[in-house]
Amino acid sequence: MPRMNNHVKLVFALEHIAHLHDLIEGNEYEHYLNDHVTSLECEFKRQLSLEEDKLNVTTKRKDRDGEGQNKRTRTSY
Repeated sequence: MPRMNNHVKLVFALEHIAHLHDLIEGNEYEHYLNDHVTSLECEFKRQLSLEEDKLNVTTKRKDRDGEGQNKRTRTSY
């Protein structure tokens, strides 16, 4: 079974965080819980941004170096 990469894991984590916000709503300790869930959400977003930057740099490098392109026609595949 293929393993999830960090980008996918972080996207899934943020989806779960969104569900936690919904589940916490109306809880007696909503404010307290939301503070902690929001801290996690911010950290996951920060890490996701870093992962996306890495992916963009890799993609740009491949485009610059001609990787992922048909050398004869210069079309990407």
